[in-house]
Amino acid sequence: MARTSFSLLIILIACVAGASSASTFDDDNPIRTVVSDALREFETSILSVVGDCRHALSFARFAHRDRDGRSSRATVRSENLKLIRSHNKKGLSYTLASIGQRESGVDGGRPDSLKVLGNVLTSSYRPLKDWRVSGIVSPVKDQGHCGSCWTFSTTGALEAAYKQAFGKGISLSEQQLVDCAGAFNNFGCSGGLPSQAFEYIKYNGGLDTEESIPLHWQKCERGISEVVNGFRLYKEGVYTSDTCGRTPMDVNHAVLAVGYGVENGVPYWLIKNSWGADWGDSGYFKMEMGKNMCGVATCASYPVVA
Repeated sequence: MARTSFSLLIILIACVAGASSASTFDDDNPIRTVVSDALREFETSILSVVGDCRHALSFARFAHRDRDGRSSRATVRSENLKLIRSHNKKGLSYTLASIGQRESGVDGGRPDSLKVLGNVLTSSYRPLKDWRVSGIVSPVKDQGHCGSCWTFSTTGALEAAYKQAFGKGISLSEQQLVDCAGAFNNFGCSGGLPSQAFEYIKYNGGLDTEESIPLHWQKCERGISEVVNGFRLYKEGVYTSDTCGRTPMDVNHAVLAVGYGVENGVPYWLIKNSWGADWGDSGYFKMEMGKNMCGVATCASYPVVA
């Protein structure tokens, strides 16, 4: 079988990555003497109702943390609504919208260091192309709270390449890459690179289907931070930003380019994300072409199916 050169490209874009953590302390710990007045007042109100016991104190602390968490989420939602209304009034090339539970932020995850894979995305414009019309692009998937965007862009490219070469649609296992590709400088839910995932697949002699090794990483969700301001709320149009980085050290979210075109005079890349079909434009977004926007052309790669 002759090798088939594939036109869908895996690209990485710049986001802000990080993690959050929480701490607790035992009821008898001396640090209890320096808890906030608000918590003390809340504990007192709970104890006056249910009585003074160890479990009541534990419940009071849980309820106080939950109340604070709800307040924090409400603040995020409020700030997001202000951002959405302000942005959409400007009549720019893209619009924002509320995205529900994802408003706390999502990122793809990547290791601390990246190597330049070569600029295979050029700034030259060509006529409109949408590989979805050809029927080779697999459905949008959802990485959840696992920083495994690198696995979804890898499988997305290979699924399309396989369909293009052999005419059969398949769904490949991201879980296998999360579990088994660590020896190739990938880090599961803490990040990785599609190019290194390809190296693992080549060494392994292939990749199992999703049916054989389904997703099960919900048990190891991790704290995540916001992506570039506004991008997580993207709804439609051609995304552009003057704040996201463009160097190999800036990019930290792997996605899949599936086409290109022009909208309202602005050339764009059509890109498949891995945040579910309810995000963005049915799981896709458009990124301005010709400016290496958010490092879209910095670390691109693609597979060749033999």
